[in-house]
Amino acid sequence: MQAPADETGPSALTRWTPHLGTGLTVGYLALIAIGMFHTFAFYRRFGVNILDFAEPSDFLLAPVRDPLVMVATVIPVLFIWAYFAAIERVGGRNRMRRRAAGIPIAWWETKEENLAMLRRVGPWARAATGLTRIWASGLWYQLYVSNQIMLGRGFKVSVETTANTTEAGTDRRPLMLIGTTARFVFLFRTDDWRTVILPAENILRITPVGVAGGLKRVRPRLIKAMDSTG
Repeated sequence: MQAPADETGPSALTRWTPHLGTGLTVGYLALIAIGMFHTFAFYRRFGVNILDFAEPSDFLLAPVRDPLVMVATVIPVLFIWAYFAAIERVGGRNRMRRRAAGIPIAWWETKEENLAMLRRVGPWARAATGLTRIWASGLWYQLYVSNQIMLGRGFKVSVETTANTTEAGTDRRPLMLIGTTARFVFLFRTDDWRTVILPAENILRITPVGVAGGLKRVRPRLIKAMDSTG
């Protein structure tokens, strides 16, 4: 009888090698789907259904727009998949040893039909566990990020519109940039706890409030260098 370990070894990799192009395409589509889920969960925290404002092209860059989303989601799923594969491999080897030594085995290992059923169910169990992990990590991560924005710990901006109006909030209650799509800009007012959606064509300028940390460190040196060349 062939042990389940053989199904997760090099032969499985060999079977998938001719389909590498298809696998990469399907993998990227899966990343886009994950990015869409995270984006939907994130904007939902601000009372916005992003699907009503986004274009299909907005989701094509979802896997790279926030790399931490992929780190928080994909890498743990890969570990879960590898864990199941390792359990299956080790379990197959232990089962063969117990049989060779005449040691009693579990009831589900006594018949080949039971083992075949477990091998069929295994990939579905891995997929269900992975999807659950994606769902849980998405809700947790987007809850954390949105809370930071609501607390004024994100990208503080000043916005000038084509109607000659400017909005920037205050030092204690800044105006926060939630994100953008191809046609809209999403802002959050920390002073009245409201989400603002502006068409991109109505915005004249978006200016970050304050200077970057790196600029703070090098600014005196740059000013000195510019003054000396004058």
